[in-house]
Amino acid sequence: MYVKADFAYDTARGVYVCPAGEDLTYRYKRDENGLRVGRY
Repeated sequence: MYVKADFAYDTARGVYVCPAGEDLTYRYKRDENGLRVGRY
């Protein structure tokens, strides 16, 4: 299992990268308890 700290955000490409080196696929954003949350 991974935690959020295991993932890195590549600002140049605008994507999150998992510990295995793969890009996470962006799915959607929604509001949860007053916060804007992105799902990957």
